[in-house]
Amino acid sequence: MPIQLAIFLNAAGHYSNASTTEDLAEWAGVSVGTVYNCFRRVMIAVLQHHDDTIHFDPMEAKDQEEIHRAKVWVERKGCFDWRNGFLCVDSSPFNLFQKPGWHGKGFYDRKSRYSLSSQVVIMLHNLRIIDYMIGVPGSLHDSTSFLHAQIFCHPQAFLGANEWIWADTMYPSLTWCIVPFKKPSGRELAADLKFFNYHLSLVSGML
Repeated sequence: MPIQLAIFLNAAGHYSNASTTEDLAEWAGVSVGTVYNCFRRVMIAVLQHHDDTIHFDPMEAKDQEEIHRAKVWVERKGCFDWRNGFLCVDSSPFNLFQKPGWHGKGFYDRKSRYSLSSQVVIMLHNLRIIDYMIGVPGSLHDSTSFLHAQIFCHPQAFLGANEWIWADTMYPSLTWCIVPFKKPSGRELAADLKFFNYHLSLVSGML
C-alpha cells in the first residue's frame, strides 16, 4: 500500500525527535501500531531485494560489462595505466540518537558524535554499491573497520590480477588498495607526489 511507504519515507527523512511514532501516526491518520507494522513490512520488502541489488560477480557477463564501463570511465578521468582501479571505498557514519547504554564511549567518533561506522565499496562510473559493511562502533578507525569488509577478507572475489580499489589516506596501502601519499610531518610533499595525489582526486574524488 502507498501509505506504508509514505510513512516509512517520512520517518526516514527525519532525525532524532523531529518525528516521533506518535507524530507519524497523527500525520498519516493511523494508529501507533500501524506505524510499527508499516516500518516492518517495508523493511521486509526492501530486504527481499537485497541480494539482487547488492550483488557482484566478476565472472558474470553483466558484471563484466559494468567493469569494462568503469575502466573506460577511469581511463578518461585519469590515464590508461590507472584503468584497472575501477572501484573505490569510503566510510560513512550512521549517527545514533543518543549514547548507547552499553559501551557507549566506544561509539563516540572523531566528529564528536555517537555513531555506527560503515564501509561502502562502489563502482566509480555509476556509484553502484557492490559491497558494504555496517555495525562496528564509530570510534574505530576506518582502517580497522575495513578489516570487516568482504572485499578485505576476500579481495579475489571482487578483483582480478592487477586490479585494485582506490581509498583515502585513512586506509591501509596494499597491493590492491591504492591510497594518496601523506604529507610528511613538517615537510611538503614532493612535486611528483602532489601530481599523483591531484590526479587521483580527479578519479576518486578524495585526497
